[in-house]
Amino acid sequence: MANYFIVALGVVSYLAVAKGLLRVTPTEPFNYSIQVDTSGNYLLFWKFNDTHITFEVHVKTHGYVGFGLSDNGKMYPADIVVGWVEDGVTHFKDYHTTAHAPPVVDKHQDWFLLHGEENDSGTVLKFVRALDTCDKVEDKKIEDGTIRLIYSYHPRDPASNDSLLYHGPEDRGTKSLSLLSVSSVSSARSSADTDIKTYDFLNGNFLIPPADTTYNCRVFRMPNIGGKHHMIKTFYYPDHVGVSVGAPDDPDTYFMETHYDNPAKKSGSTIYLV
Repeated sequence: MANYFIVALGVVSYLAVAKGLLRVTPTEPFNYSIQVDTSGNYLLFWKFNDTHITFEVHVKTHGYVGFGLSDNGKMYPADIVVGWVEDGVTHFKDYHTTAHAPPVVDKHQDWFLLHGEENDSGTVLKFVRALDTCDKVEDKKIEDGTIRLIYSYHPRDPASNDSLLYHGPEDRGTKSLSLLSVSSVSSARSSADTDIKTYDFLNGNFLIPPADTTYNCRVFRMPNIGGKHHMIKTFYYPDHVGVSVGAPDDPDTYFMETHYDNPAKKSGSTIYLV
């Protein structure tokens, strides 16, 4: 039987996700989910196929909710949707930005609302979009690889689509995520398989400095794993693909870079290993 080896890149902020996500139930089963912010006010569920991606957000607000895609993690340039529920009616529009200013409604609406509701916990929006809308001016193509999500929310509904209230420095942020570079937990290569070994690269407790963006870099040495194996998860590889590790000519040292976003530039915040 073939031997496999998993290198798990441990980022502590992801370890606290499970408890937050268990507090809400999405409108349908989704393959993937994550807590977008550090406070648990903004939860994201998603799934995709060859042509489209579907998102569902659960946000602790009874005002508007913003969600977008950005190359640099900033307001401009970005592909954005904004929605809110008022008197049982869901308002939802596709926007883009032309500057670090309120977004502009797209001439062609490419994000489509599937569900909207307001409940005791906040606001739920479910929406879908083609991975490639063929609109290079107002939309961002969703491709394999890391993408920057941007998010915002406000406690009040705007008067109209053209009069969005400023969300302030606290109720917004960015998250680096690989939307399409993930694998279903039902994959045939489950971590419960008896022929799979795991090894964790962990940052441990890390004090985040009061800077907008911090890159924490660490070097790890691979333990002696008893000869050649194949790495199949840091990224998730197809079932027939693996990266050789443990062979005489394979590297035994690995470099891990962890990106921390701190848009409010808070000081004294520590990511704890729990």
